[in-house]
Amino acid sequence: MNSDLLKMMKERDLSLKRALKFKQTNDKRTFIMLRNKVTKDIRNAKANFFISIISEARGNTKLIWKQIQKLCPPLNIPITASINDDLDHAPPPSLSISADQVRSELRRLHPSKAAGPDGISPKVLKERSHKIRLPSKSRNSHH
Repeated sequence: MNSDLLKMMKERDLSLKRALKFKQTNDKRTFIMLRNKVTKDIRNAKANFFISIISEARGNTKLIWKQIQKLCPPLNIPITASINDDLDHAPPPSLSISADQVRSELRRLHPSKAAGPDGISPKVLKERSHKIRLPSKSRNSHH
């Protein structure tokens, strides 16, 4: 970020205060113009910064990743420990889904959409929804 951009940001902020205080159309237009210019200049500055990092690395991906890691330091949060603690203390959720609910959701599928991670086409699921049967264990527990 350079001094010209910082000046423009201050001008934008003052313009916003003026627009909110006096509620004049001209002040609002000035603010919008400055806001858009600042946004555009910040985007250009970021792009130029990353282009310079890539140019200076001269194809050395190790250097590029090193620079990215400097910009985005890792978060030292023990996520897995937190999740495991929550799982150890939380009671298992009870889940009750009827065959009718499953059929209803399957009928709502869009047949032209891509298959899910299981590779089964939504068209097939929708066309075969009437054949859904609950497993025998679930059937007995609902009656």
